[in-house]
Amino acid sequence: MNLDFMPSPVPERPGLLIRDSFGYSEATLIIPPPLVEALQFFDGVSTNLDLREYLVRLTGSLRSATWSVIFATRWRVAACSKTMHTCR
Repeated sequence: MNLDFMPSPVPERPGLLIRDSFGYSEATLIIPPPLVEALQFFDGVSTNLDLREYLVRLTGSLRSATWSVIFATRWRVAACSKTMHTCR
């Protein structure tokens, strides 16, 4: 894996900082603490339904989970097309 993971250095935005150590992408992500555990669903095996179930349990809201899964699906497609890996 060519990503750097570290605690966010930004006090106003705590969480997990993720960045591309090789510079293929200039984007840096900060995943808020409550959502860090949701990263386990980006393993190539879990489905969007698995992610949605987790988010509904976390937030108590189907609406929040639905928007998160839409975002996650788009992110997976973008990540797959950039790396040319087969993604589910």
